[in-house]
Amino acid sequence: MADYKGKLTACEGSSQLRGIIVGKDNPRKGNGFTEGKTKAQVPYRSIRFLLKTNTDNVVPVELFGQIQDKAYLYNKTLKDTKPVAWAKRFDKTPDGYELILPTYDLTKKISDDFKDGMSVVVVGETKFSEYTPDGSTTAQLQNKIEIKRIFKATTPIDFTSDKFEEECYFIQEIIIREVVEVASENKLDVYAYVLENRGKKKAPIVQPALFEINTATTDTDFVRNMKALKFGDFIKVNGKILCKAVTEEVVENDGWGKKEKVAVSYHKALEITGAYGETLEKKKYTEEDLVQNNTEATFNGTGDAAKKILEQLEKEQAEGSDELPFDLDE
Repeated sequence: MADYKGKLTACEGSSQLRGIIVGKDNPRKGNGFTEGKTKAQVPYRSIRFLLKTNTDNVVPVELFGQIQDKAYLYNKTLKDTKPVAWAKRFDKTPDGYELILPTYDLTKKISDDFKDGMSVVVVGETKFSEYTPDGSTTAQLQNKIEIKRIFKATTPIDFTSDKFEEECYFIQEIIIREVVEVASENKLDVYAYVLENRGKKKAPIVQPALFEINTATTDTDFVRNMKALKFGDFIKVNGKILCKAVTEEVVENDGWGKKEKVAVSYHKALEITGAYGETLEKKKYTEEDLVQNNTEATFNGTGDAAKKILEQLEKEQAEGSDELPFDLDE
């Protein structure tokens, strides 16, 4: 098959979170380590847990992997990659080469090596998708943080320390669809496309994505610049990963006016706080470039078993999205 020669270029992005693991060893609501087989009877493993990045922000992170035909060895000096049969991936490697640990094995290693209460750093990638809930005709946008690397923090995290600084951010290249001001909520909704890489032989998948900007706390010049962006404009943005409880105070009728905070919902969003102006490319893509490719991606880009099982997992998680993904006492 010939390499892809089209106009679309995959959007790069990354995320980094520093926090305390919760909910991995006592899994609830889809968290923890699981393994099984896809509908095509291909063995898979997945892991999902929560990362507490401050006293009230708790972000789900996850990873999915399945058995492949091949694994790969890499030589850093030669910058060379060699395929190896899946069953022989743990055999002795040639001099200078080391195994690129497949996600199937990485999920198990993470489950074995990391426990609740550990302070860790997660380097990841934001994955975007959409789904239509059962009984609805309206598609909902969602995102998740896929683990690329995880390692123990050099020092335990103490949220009460004067030296504590939260680390929970993303960087993402996006293509603007529309920027909508929601004045009643002091925010801008930034509707965008993200081009997801499928390898050099295939066109990127065009994924819809949603970001927000807090107009009450963000520089007014930046807000004005973002509002001026139009369909097809390309830019790299950065910001905070939010997943926090929305609470209200309830007074108990016990004669003493006792008050307690009760979680009523949670707010999950990618909040843009800045952008790299030098990356801005006005009208880089047209509607024809994106919408036609998006149609192709919708029907042809999800045919493999891994995509199908991921979509099912995402659907199951989304259908329970009216619940908090964590307890306030965790």
